[in-house]
Amino acid sequence: MRPAKQQSFDEVKTQIEQDLKRQKATRRFAEAADQMQNLVYEQADSLEPVAKALNIKVQSTALLARAQVLGLARNNQKLVDAIFSPDSLQAKRNTEAMEIAPNTLMAARVIEYKPARAKAFDEVKDEIRRQLQRKSARELAQAAGKTKLALLQQGKDAGVSFGKPVTVTRNQPQPGVPPVALTGVFQADASKLPAYTGSVNERGGYSLYRVQKVITPPAADAAKVAAFSDRVGDQVGRELMTEYLASLRARADVKINEAALEKDQSGGAPQQPRLPGRRRP
Repeated sequence: MRPAKQQSFDEVKTQIEQDLKRQKATRRFAEAADQMQNLVYEQADSLEPVAKALNIKVQSTALLARAQVLGLARNNQKLVDAIFSPDSLQAKRNTEAMEIAPNTLMAARVIEYKPARAKAFDEVKDEIRRQLQRKSARELAQAAGKTKLALLQQGKDAGVSFGKPVTVTRNQPQPGVPPVALTGVFQADASKLPAYTGSVNERGGYSLYRVQKVITPPAADAAKVAAFSDRVGDQVGRELMTEYLASLRARADVKINEAALEKDQSGGAPQQPRLPGRRRP
């Protein structure tokens, strides 16, 4: 053990400066947040006064759907509800300033609102065409991948080149090997290597995997396993006892003698709580 060493001022100067700057920034943000909340409420027909007072810029968007607004609000459902409230849509009043991220406040004002409607075919035909093309491309890619997988599993050449081998475990997957693919890898027949498996990937295509080697982990230390089991058992036992005592207290009229407890803590004889309908031995 080494004795504590008192740091010199030069050694802690940088840290002190950083702490002071952080405290100052926190204080200034709190003051600005209060000012923003007051101004968006007091001058509810415009965001310009608060922008001018805090030297920030009002940003505008095109018409957005509710889901798009949710993304813009960083998934703050309360702010989205305020934006789509009658006070905002009809009265065109500012919303309350709300925190959408650490040290980030947002207030909104609806300038124009159009109720949701079914779009005409001419408005959506290009998007429909693109969606169908993407769907068709995914289906073709998956079909081609499954065909190549079948060839590989039959020991035939599928014209596939694999990347550099990586070692994966159930608890430590590698980038590019999603959970669904990992399941297939560990279900592959290890008695016939190389083994091949495949799965749909996140892009909608089809990825192929080759299992070249199976590494058997070393046997677990019996003493460590037993010690771990004992610790888990003790913890589970304590939790069960805690729940059991809590259920007893909920069902019984338990009265705890606080004076006796205080006496016990000060060195007196221990006392037991009394349960109605039972006699102490």
